[in-house]
Amino acid sequence: MLKEILKFLAIVLAAIVVMYLHEVPKSIAYMHLNPLQNAQNKKSIYKIRQYIDPLGLIFFIIAFVGFSRPYAYRIKDKKTNYILGIVGLGSTLVVALLFYSLHQTLAVNLSIYTRFFSETEAMRQLYYFLEFFIRCIVLLSISLFLVNLVIPFPSFNIGLLIASKSPKKYFALYQYEHFIKLFFIILVAFNFFTILLRPIEELLFR
Repeated sequence: MLKEILKFLAIVLAAIVVMYLHEVPKSIAYMHLNPLQNAQNKKSIYKIRQYIDPLGLIFFIIAFVGFSRPYAYRIKDKKTNYILGIVGLGSTLVVALLFYSLHQTLAVNLSIYTRFFSETEAMRQLYYFLEFFIRCIVLLSISLFLVNLVIPFPSFNIGLLIASKSPKKYFALYQYEHFIKLFFIILVAFNFFTILLRPIEELLFR
């Protein structure tokens, strides 16, 4: 029972971390590209709750795939759209790489620790939580990358890249927004992203 609670808590916290670390770099880039933004707007980009999409969080919990809530951008030029789209995709991969490195470091340190010290039940539970939490951040980051690359939703990174190339096609995405949502739900229902993630997980954490 305790193990299941820790697992649930790890997924929730990991999803929040992933959503935040995915959106904040985009917001920072946006502020640098738009220096006339007032000081209050610049400070507000670091607030966690504005990036947590409740529905996206639920998807992360039940399907291990979800989405975040982007900052309320006012983008008028193609260059900004392009940079934010690239930063968004890149940030998910950077987060995955950094936390994968942390996971490997944790595994090595634990191996060294257990050679010299006796392992208690509390120690085992703590390690299980940390290991699963960091593993979730890696996999959810990759999952978020895939979603933002595959699903042409207007606010997703691929939508920003489309806007940078063709504003006409970008606005057409709003016309088909309901169909895009249905397409996403169908992919989740048929475990499309899970199928893509499984070999990646086996490769990274075998």
